[in-house]
Amino acid sequence: MAFQTTEQIIAELRDLGIRPGRDGRYRFWKVVTADRAPPVQGGGIRYRDGAEISIKRYSSNPRALCGMGLHVLIHPNVGYGHRLLLRVVVAPEDIVCVPHGTAYALAVAQRSEGASDFTGGPKVRVRRLTVIGPAK
Repeated sequence: MAFQTTEQIIAELRDLGIRPGRDGRYRFWKVVTADRAPPVQGGGIRYRDGAEISIKRYSSNPRALCGMGLHVLIHPNVGYGHRLLLRVVVAPEDIVCVPHGTAYALAVAQRSEGASDFTGGPKVRVRRLTVIGPAK
């Protein structure tokens, strides 16, 4: 069951000031451990430069803040501690939801310096992404 259509997701991102690049894909950030694994649950995923990561099962329910799926940050200013921050790109059709509370988390991240917890930061949930490399 889809909770948000792609058009609704794009409109919500636009309202948050998030726009796609010239190629039509969105640029986001992914928090990973030093060995490029997800910091919470990962099922053996490793985020290598150039890799396309996809999953078959995900939650498109925006009320589920930490639902099943690949979580990417829409703003890099989060308290990710000793973790690595990667740049990733995502096609609009691969964004499955903008969790409720994202607008508030974005406002906190924009006015702070790393004060937002990485698990509750401003994020979207996706089903597929491509890793660009470490954020600079």
